[in-house]
Amino acid sequence: LPVIGRSSRDLLGDHRKNMERQRIFAQGRAAQKTAATRFPMPQRLSNGEYVTAKYWGISKQQIQDLFDRCRADDLWQDEDTVNDFVTKFVRPMTADKGLEMGVALMLN
Repeated sequence: LPVIGRSSRDLLGDHRKNMERQRIFAQGRAAQKTAATRFPMPQRLSNGEYVTAKYWGISKQQIQDLFDRCRADDLWQDEDTVNDFVTKFVRPMTADKGLEMGVALMLN
């Protein structure tokens, strides 16, 4: 049945995006099964699907936004190391959420 208001090009694009998501999730599930003996471990999304490192990306703008947000925090100190940054900002963002997901996937 035709979908009112949607062109066939839009529908085809949606179908392709859905197929790509399914392919990504299938790769993640396969990687999760073998991760017990190899690294990196795939990250798990909130819907339970796994995503491999191939898709752990973050844009320059997302880095800038994260930097600005952290720098505005009272915990920020200009002399901090990357280890300090991870301890003060990254771990609290990703911990205790019941997920196995890093910052890049949380932002995307």
